[in-house]
Amino acid sequence: VEGKQCGIILRENVGPFQQNSDLFSVSENKIELVDSLITRQQRSSAINKFFATLRDDGIFSCTLKGWRDETYTVFGGDFGSEVLLDVERAAVPVLGCRSYGVHMNGYVKRDGEILIWVGKRSPTKGKYPGCYDNMVAGGISTGYAIRDTLIKEAEEEAGDPR
Repeated sequence: VEGKQCGIILRENVGPFQQNSDLFSVSENKIELVDSLITRQQRSSAINKFFATLRDDGIFSCTLKGWRDETYTVFGGDFGSEVLLDVERAAVPVLGCRSYGVHMNGYVKRDGEILIWVGKRSPTKGKYPGCYDNMVAGGISTGYAIRDTLIKEAEEEAGDPR
């Protein structure tokens, strides 16, 4: 996007991009969004419609089945740099984009020892049910700052319906 590499797409995943020349320019070593998509909003809308169609057609179903109507911000560099577009969270692995998250663990001191609090995932979770995990963790969605995400995720973990 705008001459910046945003991700790494596996060769075996290139087909759907090649079939959408109105949206992508595909060459031997790169896939680019077409130049007519100038704004963040235009790019975001176009790529999310593309992935929604793929989801509906059962393409990349291993990742797109987890569609959440939640977007992650794609930056032109490191976290917090120029924002290029916002992409559906479930599509991020297909694009090979970086995503960012927050993680929080806790500890207590008891009898001179440090004891770490360890969370355990619900047995009904779609990913890693019943496994040990961070006390609080979650992806940083579009429009959320790091601190806001940590608070939101902590509220969710505590069962706060806000």
